[in-house]
Amino acid sequence: MKSLFSDPQCARAMDYDEVNMLLRVLIAEKAGLFRPSKADVLFSNSRTPVPGIIQIMIGRLRLAEADLEYSEGIILVLADLADGNPGRAVMLAHELVQATLRYGKCVDVEYFSHDLCLWGYPTDKAFEEAWASQKVGSANWLDTTEAWHG
Repeated sequence: MKSLFSDPQCARAMDYDEVNMLLRVLIAEKAGLFRPSKADVLFSNSRTPVPGIIQIMIGRLRLAEADLEYSEGIILVLADLADGNPGRAVMLAHELVQATLRYGKCVDVEYFSHDLCLWGYPTDKAFEEAWASQKVGSANWLDTTEAWHG
């Protein structure tokens, strides 16, 4: 699948709400409110129902290698970026798995903002191109087990 964050021509500046969300989660992460967790326990201590878009992301993260850990903070940021679109949520979960494998440890909001999304957030066109690149005939490569293992 084509990376959502690799082409500066397919990046856009964050809007006020996105910057606000990123900064709030970064502050919470720095305060120790988000600890790295395996996919099976993400948001398990939540006192409110976990939104469907986050449930979709967690479901896909569970398909990846079992020893990987994720920050609930980065999942909140990526879920916000998915903007309620399940396909985008799946692509962003895949990007998170790939970044975690490359980085060798839990990807936090600081790494995400400095290294992964260096040029900004993906444009609608970037999402469309990434979605098209993962298509295999009429099927989705991201629906296969091999997509989630390295």
